[in-house]
Amino acid sequence: GQFFDLAHIFELNGLPSEQHAYLFNGDIVDRGAYSVECLLLLLAFKAALPHRLFIARGNHESRTVNNMHGFLQESSRKYGGDQFFHLANRVMDALPLGHLI
Repeated sequence: GQFFDLAHIFELNGLPSEQHAYLFNGDIVDRGAYSVECLLLLLAFKAALPHRLFIARGNHESRTVNNMHGFLQESSRKYGGDQFFHLANRVMDALPLGHLI
């Protein structure tokens, strides 16, 4: 959820590309006020460069933990309901398999 820290990492090291690979070891959400933006940005890079960006699932990418620590509230506030929360959790549930593939 620390979007500006994530942007700073990319500013210092370059965006994900053929020259810059990244591995994120989970806990993408619940760490700040911009969890939705962090998740969407990383998923966009993953879709664009699947072999250069990897996302492992941390404990905050589990439905129980991110519900308890604010991701449900943040996504509901930003999108006017819990549909995004449920869709995001379906994606995060698949992260371990996606990481292996």
